[in-house]
Amino acid sequence: MSLLRRNRKRLHVHRYHTSSLTITIVLERRGYVVNSAKRCVALILAGGEGTRLGALTAEQAKPAVSFGGSYRIIDFTLNNCSRSEIKRAGVLTQYKPKTLHDHLNARQPSGLSIDCLQANQSPYKGTADAVFKNLSYLEEQRPTHVLILSGDHIYHMNYQEMLHFHIQKGAEVTVASIQVPLEEAYRYGILSVDTNNAITSFIEKPAKPISNMASMGIYLFNWKTLKQCLSYDSTLAHSNHDFGKNIIPTLLSKHSKLFAFLFNQYWRDVGTIQSYWQAQMEWALSSQSLGHHSINVPAALETVTGKIELSHSVVSPTSTIAESSKIDQSVILPGVTIGRNVYLKKAIVAENTHIPDNFAFPPGEEIMLITQAMVDAYQDHSTYSTTQQLYHS
Repeated sequence: MSLLRRNRKRLHVHRYHTSSLTITIVLERRGYVVNSAKRCVALILAGGEGTRLGALTAEQAKPAVSFGGSYRIIDFTLNNCSRSEIKRAGVLTQYKPKTLHDHLNARQPSGLSIDCLQANQSPYKGTADAVFKNLSYLEEQRPTHVLILSGDHIYHMNYQEMLHFHIQKGAEVTVASIQVPLEEAYRYGILSVDTNNAITSFIEKPAKPISNMASMGIYLFNWKTLKQCLSYDSTLAHSNHDFGKNIIPTLLSKHSKLFAFLFNQYWRDVGTIQSYWQAQMEWALSSQSLGHHSINVPAALETVTGKIELSHSVVSPTSTIAESSKIDQSVILPGVTIGRNVYLKKAIVAENTHIPDNFAFPPGEEIMLITQAMVDAYQDHSTYSTTQQLYHS
């Protein structure tokens, strides 16, 4: 009872009397969850190469790729941490980290301390190995919970809701999940749950999925559970040292308390050129689905400014477009200069690319990623079309 007395001022206490005993039930209120959030440390996996994004990740990691005109992909995860009142996040970097490090040093969300944790020795063998090799960092923070996050997804989420669910369920691990089209389920870790949302099965990227409930790559661990399972996994020579392939299935086999937190709002994995472009178009269309208010982004560029025609496009404020150009359903990344009388449709223009006057790529069904090397090659071989030809085709 001494512990209960010490905590009565911050907890609601309800008593139910029987003839023989008094049962005390302590209910957590929101303030308790906030305190837990302050002792919850986030680790953000941000070392991915993102090879399917082609030239966009040739010189930088996937989380550092520009998004929404003024931001980078990792900003969504960082902002989620800030809004969830998580006070400290370690960002685990590996592949070409300079751009990401520079961005993190220059721009930190309010109330969030960020530590860049670069892989200095041997490369990480997997997502679980990356966290295992940073257990000493976690030890220094003395957390009660550890939130494992991906730095390359586009979404708006309050992690406190997940933390509250985790505590309420008495979980050892909680996996954030979302329903995806069944025909795309093979791309994700797929889980099944019972009526209490306890996870009953988990298969990483199954060839024939039997469920469309997908892991979002977001894991909330009790600190003790995380330390024990990663230490054990590190001793297994046959392990891929991956959360989806090894850690979660192993915990399930040991009958640990694993639960699924169902997320039903906007979430996109922008791992391909097509999905990256699509998310940018959704950004331009809707300020509600992505929670734009949360990072104070300016209104999407869907207006005609002078003699420049912009339609359903996202343009970085550090890029310039000369008069008489038409930009339709396209993404213009930072540092781009576009000359006069240029026509672009369904294109992504890579950072620091210069497109000369009267330049136009023939529009097609596929999204076109335009780089400086591509522009130079087209100019050298005189194979690009003129804007006038495209307008009248």
